[in-house]
Amino acid sequence: MSDLKSTYELIKDPVRWCEAYLKDPDNGKDPLVLRNYQKAILSYRGKKRVIRMGRQMGKTVSMCAEIIWKAVTFEDKKILVVAPYQSQVDRIFEIIGHMIHDVPEIQDSCTIRRSPFYSIEFGNGTTIKGFTAGTRSGQAAESVRGQTGSDIYLDEVDYMGSTAVGAVKAIENARPGISIWASSTPCGKREQFWLWSTQPELFGFKAFHYTIRDKPDYSPEEERRFREEAPTENYFAQEFMAEWGNEAQGVYPQELLDNATRAYSYKPVFMDGVQLPGCLLEHQPGQNIYVMGVDWNAEGVGTRVVVWEWMIASQNANFQNKFRVFYHENINDYLKSRGVGYQHNIESTKRVIQLAEHFSCSHVYTDKGYGHTNMELIMDTYKKKGQLEKAIRMYKPVDFGSKVSIQSPDGRTIEKFAKEFIVSNAQRFLESDMLIFPIIEDEKYKLIGQFRQFVVEKIGVTGRRKYTDVNEDSHTAAILGLYAFFENYSILSTINREEEIVRRSGAFRKDLPARDVGTLSEKHIPGSTNTKPTNFGKLAEKHGYRYVDGSKGDPRDDTMSEVKAMRINKVAQHIKSGPPRRRTNVFSGSRRNI
Repeated sequence: MSDLKSTYELIKDPVRWCEAYLKDPDNGKDPLVLRNYQKAILSYRGKKRVIRMGRQMGKTVSMCAEIIWKAVTFEDKKILVVAPYQSQVDRIFEIIGHMIHDVPEIQDSCTIRRSPFYSIEFGNGTTIKGFTAGTRSGQAAESVRGQTGSDIYLDEVDYMGSTAVGAVKAIENARPGISIWASSTPCGKREQFWLWSTQPELFGFKAFHYTIRDKPDYSPEEERRFREEAPTENYFAQEFMAEWGNEAQGVYPQELLDNATRAYSYKPVFMDGVQLPGCLLEHQPGQNIYVMGVDWNAEGVGTRVVVWEWMIASQNANFQNKFRVFYHENINDYLKSRGVGYQHNIESTKRVIQLAEHFSCSHVYTDKGYGHTNMELIMDTYKKKGQLEKAIRMYKPVDFGSKVSIQSPDGRTIEKFAKEFIVSNAQRFLESDMLIFPIIEDEKYKLIGQFRQFVVEKIGVTGRRKYTDVNEDSHTAAILGLYAFFENYSILSTINREEEIVRRSGAFRKDLPARDVGTLSEKHIPGSTNTKPTNFGKLAEKHGYRYVDGSKGDPRDDTMSEVKAMRINKVAQHIKSGPPRRRTNVFSGSRRNI
């Protein structure tokens, strides 16, 4: 009798049962160990829970553990699992599989099906079914409609949308008294998840809220690191502190844009017999540094060019060491003024080269997405002049869909999504009071207007942001120019590493003081650490590369292939660690990387 009572006590306690039977999803050899806040959630035996937690805190593991406990210890349960995207449903069922792996009495008692949706059937009549809310496709949980359930588990519910949640709630209306688990990291919406969390008593929920400070291994140092690495304070608040933050917040605070606006205008000048609308009075290529950002576009929109000036030398003390918009042009308008109505790509490319050379730009960063052919035309133009190596050092296409590597203040290398980092880099310039815009650009379809209207439209479940994609072409050119400053003049850029320094060894040409290798220690973004002038010849010899001083002429045509070889060698250094750990996928019997 005592054994039977002990078994009953174990079965009715989800925390004790899960830790006694289930496996750690990250290491199938170890038993599952729940954290205190996970135990608190699982111990609550009310019907409805709403759980607001930061990333990587184990909310999905907690949910999967309870699902398995209910499936094994109750008969005829109809458990429905709903997530915004199919990839999340796949991940939930993968975790369930890992947790019951090597537990024969559980694994042998169930049958798994993948089509037309995930389902697990147990011998006791209980079923687990997984559905997607169809958030991305706008299906509004059509696959869930018509289903019936005794227990509903909603994962990342704040990303589903009110229509999808409404479709799921219809199941509750048809069967009052069912159990509901609603968990998510907040994305800022003021919809159903927000109502449940802020007014739980009104909707019959028990609310749980946990942040990274509730983790057993929490340390203030780790929090500071997360805060430093977060693109914005709003991102940190949502992802790590599970606060609401803002949903479609403007990326650039309006008051900071107001403060960055100055009552100066462009001074018209003439170049090749044509009046230009945008050169400033003081053009000092021998003292200040100029970089260009380019957003390639089709003829209808027009390629946008923004030139920034780093005012190392300025008669105005308020401008000292700040970055101001020096020139802004829609190349389409320029071509129309010249009566050019054909070969738009070729003419736009010529214009970019002309402006870059005229303003003595040290670097030109372009949007790779639309400009692949244009970059080839640029390289071909410089090659015909015998200046291919100069072009390689000067021009860089940037893939917004890729990742970039930066160095944290403590020397670690961090990978970030390129678009998000380049935007957050521009934010930091603005927040540090280092940007200056002319007041004539403060109109809806001009540069400041585009900065004002640039917003985060959506935050995905992985934390990636989707930005507005209308009226933002000049903004794109501007932030590419600021990224060029960061990557080439900030100590936090990985370009300051030896191999990258070799690759860009001629970036500071000796015929332009703003790019003189000998004055490199004086040319750095305020707040970064000075570096001593580098002997590029010795560095190249150390790493086994041929060194050619581009400032002395005689560039060689094989420079491009040599730079590619250097990049390939660098990538090869990162893949020596061997294949990832593998483990069994319990549903297919195959081996899968995790």
